[in-house]
Amino acid sequence: MAAINEIMSGEEEQPSPPQTPVSETNTCAREGDKQVRLRKAIVEIQSDKNIDGQEKSRRIQALMCSDSPLCSPARTSAAEVEAGTENDTTEDEFAISFHDEAEGVLGCAHYPRQAKIRAPCCGKYYTCRLCHDAHQSHKIDRYAIKTMMCMHCKTVQPCAQFCKNEECGKKLAKYYCDICHLFSDADKSIFHCKDCGLCRVGKGLGIDYKHCTKCGSCINLSIFDDHVCLENALHSNCPICAEHMFTSVKPVCILKCGHYMHLQCLDDYTQRDYRCPICKKSLGDMSNRWRQIDDYMVSNPMPEEYKDKMANILCYDCGKYSDVPYHFVYHRCGHEECGSYNTTIS
Repeated sequence: MAAINEIMSGEEEQPSPPQTPVSETNTCAREGDKQVRLRKAIVEIQSDKNIDGQEKSRRIQALMCSDSPLCSPARTSAAEVEAGTENDTTEDEFAISFHDEAEGVLGCAHYPRQAKIRAPCCGKYYTCRLCHDAHQSHKIDRYAIKTMMCMHCKTVQPCAQFCKNEECGKKLAKYYCDICHLFSDADKSIFHCKDCGLCRVGKGLGIDYKHCTKCGSCINLSIFDDHVCLENALHSNCPICAEHMFTSVKPVCILKCGHYMHLQCLDDYTQRDYRCPICKKSLGDMSNRWRQIDDYMVSNPMPEEYKDKMANILCYDCGKYSDVPYHFVYHRCGHEECGSYNTTIS
């Protein structure tokens, strides 16, 4: 504020416009050069035919916010920032890392585990695939992983649940999948779905989960018969945080309409809206809210000059059009089997 007052008072005393300080001119020049380099880098990424669209988007996003600590080229998401400095390229890749150092639990911020995997793409050792992807410009092929290092004895060996070093022989994970090479020491049931090509949290197919071939994902048996099938719905980005959900380590939930969203994103989103951010259908049973609006409509009738005015509306919940009495705020779906106020004037 003091600087603004000085410029304004200076203009009153001296009509000529204030000159830009030399240091500010140099800063502007540097910013201009940075923008030119940024545009050039983006064009190079866009013209590279060897990378797919998703990887292009990730690299461009990393460039656009390269000055931010939350999305630097080394770490491109909040989850990766939370991973801390383990497996940083400046550290010894063979050094042991901890999930909880105070408790002596080996692993990384993403998982408790007792072995490091060797990335077949770059030959470096990381505690998990997420650690690799956070510190490299490429993504790991989890199915091509063949080699691991026991963090107890540092013996390099083929991937397995037990260390092959006879002097060690440690069980390196409570659960190990030899297909997608997942090591897990978590106290939860895990199963591998061959159709998903991934390990999922649950007791198993036919026990508490069933794979839906149309949705392209595993659905809990308790909701399988009632869920809305949308082709490859889980193979998409979360509509709130834009993170790809199919391979996400965050809990994902299926909405009433068949779309998916991270559970935490849903909790935050429902604080400000009750509708799916994609299709606008109500996220849950809104009958109590509709009754409250019914009472409001009765106690707040429209002025006489509007009583005969009609409006053509679209109901987001049932997807049907209807002609209903016009109101300044609310319009109830004209189909009695629906009766939703989740509508818009068409």
